Amino acid sequence: MSALRRVLRAPGLWLALALLHLAVAKALAAPVGAAVQGTLTPHAFTDHGALLPALVELFVGTPALLAVIAAAWITSAVLGGLLQVVLAGGVLRRLAAPATAPEVAAAALRHLPAIAVVTLYGLIARGVLAGLLGLDLLGVGAAIPRAIVLALGLALFTHVVDLARADVVLAGARGYHPRVILRALRRAAQALPRTLGAITLWLVAAALVAATLALVAGGLGHSWVAMAARLLAVLGVGVNLWRIAVAVDAVDARPKR
Repeated sequence: MSALRRVLRAPGLWLALALLHLAVAKALAAPVGAAVQGTLTPHAFTDHGALLPALVELFVGTPALLAVIAAAWITSAVLGGLLQVVLAGGVLRRLAAPATAPEVAAAALRHLPAIAVVTLYGLIARGVLAGLLGLDLLGVGAAIPRAIVLALGLALFTHVVDLARADVVLAGARGYHPRVILRALRRAAQALPRTLGAITLWLVAAALVAATLALVAGGLGHSWVAMAARLLAVLGVGVNLWRIAVAVDAVDARPKR
């Protein structure tokens, strides 16, 4: 079964994750919205075309607002990472084969400790890569090439972690041993077309996030922006599921009950 077909055959999973994503985003946006509203209340903007530059100037001069926005970004990143770890086992279980909601929840809980350890291995690998590039110990040179290498490296290690998680959940691998990551890295190197496909999907998902941010920033004051941002977020969830399904296809094993 192709990876995309696995996603299309699990519309309930896609919908549930999208609704969760939107609910978390709305909850985290509430304090930011209140802070922005409080900052804008004394001011009046009549020219939407000049709204963004005026807002940037206003926000830069309001440290309290910047602190609220930064806190929301950090909280979003941490919470998003935790949710991925908690839900990973259930997501892999559902993409591998049809499953009821209790079965998905049981898989998420059963594999949570091993998934957390695998995720930690992946974070260490990403941190090492970022450190090497930050110090330019790889000899890449200028900032832009280093940023490109970093993005590709992050995409690669994301696929490796997906493979390791799938190996744990679907093939019963020992998730506590670093060998599971090394085996996933070897599998990624041995199947370059599949790995390049997963990297491409990671980059597409990242581009959707960037497009959403650009849309919100550039479309301030327009009523259609919120709906368009939500649609992009739902699409991003689907692309990430597609990327995970690539790892499920790679393991090619039935889920352990």
